[in-house]
Amino acid sequence: MAKVWFCYEGPEPTKREANAERPLVELVELLRLTQDKYLGEEVAKVRFNPGNTLGKIAGYKHVVVEVEKTEARAAGWKAGYYYSPLTPEEATKKLGLSYSAR
Repeated sequence: MAKVWFCYEGPEPTKREANAERPLVELVELLRLTQDKYLGEEVAKVRFNPGNTLGKIAGYKHVVVEVEKTEARAAGWKAGYYYSPLTPEEATKKLGLSYSAR
Protein backbone atom coordinates (compact mmCIF):
# COMPACT_ATOMS: atom_id res chain seq x y z
CA MET A 1 0.00 0.00 0.00
CA ALA A 2 1.20 3.49 -0.84
CA LYS A 3 1.08 6.12 1.90
CA VAL A 4 -0.42 9.58 1.45
CA TRP A 5 1.19 12.39 3.40
CA PHE A 6 -0.16 15.93 3.74
CA CYS A 7 2.84 18.22 4.16
CA TYR A 8 3.62 21.61 5.60
CA GLU A 9 6.12 24.05 4.22
CA GLY A 10 9.21 24.41 6.38
CA PRO A 11 11.85 22.15 7.90
CA GLU A 12 9.36 19.60 9.33
CA PRO A 13 6.86 18.64 6.62
CA THR A 14 4.78 16.20 8.71
CA LYS A 15 4.00 15.60 12.35
CA ARG A 16 2.41 12.16 12.58
CA GLU A 17 1.45 9.02 10.72
CA ALA A 18 0.48 9.00 7.05
CA ASN A 19 -2.95 10.48 6.36
CA ALA A 20 -4.08 7.49 4.27
CA GLU A 21 -2.94 4.24 2.67
CA ARG A 22 -4.25 2.97 -0.64
CA PRO A 23 -3.02 0.83 -3.54
CA LEU A 24 -0.77 2.81 -5.89
CA VAL A 25 -3.02 2.05 -8.85
CA GLU A 26 -5.93 3.74 -7.06
CA LEU A 27 -3.85 6.77 -6.04
CA VAL A 28 -2.55 7.33 -9.58
CA GLU A 29 -6.11 8.04 -10.68
CA LEU A 30 -7.46 9.75 -7.55
CA LEU A 31 -4.48 12.02 -6.88
CA ARG A 32 -3.34 12.46 -10.50
CA LEU A 33 0.09 10.98 -9.81
CA THR A 34 2.57 10.82 -12.66
CA GLN A 35 6.05 9.35 -12.81
CA ASP A 36 7.55 12.71 -13.79
CA LYS A 37 6.62 14.11 -10.34
CA TYR A 38 9.17 11.83 -8.67
CA LEU A 39 10.83 13.53 -5.68
CA GLY A 40 13.36 10.78 -4.95
CA GLU A 41 13.86 8.04 -2.37
CA GLU A 42 15.28 10.08 0.49
CA VAL A 43 12.68 11.39 2.91
CA ALA A 44 15.11 14.12 4.01
CA LYS A 45 14.84 15.68 0.54
CA VAL A 46 11.05 15.95 0.67
CA ARG A 47 10.91 19.54 1.89
CA PHE A 48 8.97 22.55 0.65
CA ASN A 49 10.34 26.02 1.39
CA PRO A 50 12.51 24.65 4.25
CA GLY A 51 13.40 28.13 5.50
CA ASN A 52 9.77 28.86 6.41
CA THR A 53 9.65 28.44 10.19
CA LEU A 54 5.93 29.27 10.29
CA GLY A 55 4.85 26.49 7.92
CA LYS A 56 2.80 24.58 10.49
CA ILE A 57 0.79 27.69 11.34
CA ALA A 58 -0.32 28.00 7.70
CA GLY A 59 -1.50 24.37 7.64
CA TYR A 60 -0.96 21.65 5.08
CA LYS A 61 -0.01 22.86 1.60
CA HIS A 62 1.25 19.79 -0.28
CA VAL A 63 0.36 16.15 -0.97
CA VAL A 64 3.10 13.52 -1.28
CA VAL A 65 2.70 9.78 -1.89
CA GLU A 66 5.28 7.29 -0.60
CA VAL A 67 5.59 4.12 -2.69
CA GLU A 68 7.39 1.06 -1.29
CA LYS A 69 9.77 -1.03 -3.43
CA THR A 70 7.56 -4.07 -3.92
CA GLU A 71 4.49 -2.13 -5.03
CA ALA A 72 6.57 0.23 -7.17
CA ARG A 73 8.29 -2.62 -8.97
CA ALA A 74 4.99 -4.39 -9.65
CA ALA A 75 3.53 -1.21 -11.18
CA GLY A 76 6.65 -0.25 -13.16
CA TRP A 77 7.36 2.80 -10.98
CA LYS A 78 10.39 3.75 -8.87
CA ALA A 79 10.21 3.37 -5.11
CA GLY A 80 10.16 6.68 -3.28
CA TYR A 81 8.12 9.85 -3.06
CA TYR A 82 5.83 11.46 -5.64
CA TYR A 83 4.20 14.89 -5.65
CA SER A 84 0.46 15.20 -6.28
CA PRO A 85 -0.81 18.38 -7.97
CA LEU A 86 -3.90 18.34 -5.72
CA THR A 87 -4.20 20.44 -2.60
CA PRO A 88 -4.59 18.58 0.70
CA GLU A 89 -8.25 19.66 0.77
CA GLU A 90 -8.88 18.28 -2.74
CA ALA A 91 -7.03 15.04 -1.91
CA THR A 92 -9.08 14.62 1.26
CA LYS A 93 -12.32 14.77 -0.73
CA LYS A 94 -11.03 12.32 -3.36
CA LEU A 95 -9.96 9.89 -0.62
CA GLY A 96 -13.22 10.21 1.32
CA LEU A 97 -11.52 11.55 4.46
CA SER A 98 -12.51 14.39 6.75
CA TYR A 99 -10.27 17.41 6.30
CA SER A 100 -8.25 19.20 8.95
CA ALA A 101 -5.80 21.87 7.79
CA ARG A 102 -3.51 20.96 10.69
